[in-house]
Amino acid sequence: MAWLLVFLTLIYLAVTLWADHGTTWGPILLLVLFLLSASSISLGNWVDRKTKLSLTPEGIQYRNGLRSVDLKWEDVQEVRVLESSFGQRVHVIGPAARFVFRTLGEVRVQGDLKGQLGFAQGTLILKEILATANLTKRVDSEKARYYSRP
Repeated sequence: MAWLLVFLTLIYLAVTLWADHGTTWGPILLLVLFLLSASSISLGNWVDRKTKLSLTPEGIQYRNGLRSVDLKWEDVQEVRVLESSFGQRVHVIGPAARFVFRTLGEVRVQGDLKGQLGFAQGTLILKEILATANLTKRVDSEKARYYSRP
């Protein structure tokens, strides 16, 4: 949808320039805004598709198109689980690195399933991280849960 808005704004600008009506700054600013939005959305989708999370006997490996994090189990200091409208956001925090992943969430429009976000086995991954890293619940609120070492 965002790229469609970029395309339509470009057509509008081309037609007004071709017709020699000139153009105002409004459509140009809209074009820049739509272009930045579309690029940001595309980058986010690309990073999501490239994300890989591996749990090994030695630790956790997190990779996406922009970051690479390796945490040994004993280096996992804290896990924060934040509720969101599309699954849970899980923050895994180590001494020098951290990463975030999402448990499975569904995007519904008027009751129809339009898409899914996050890891299908996200809840199982979270439980495994908590158990293997030996983390216990410290704080539990309506919107967040915090786990750390005893």
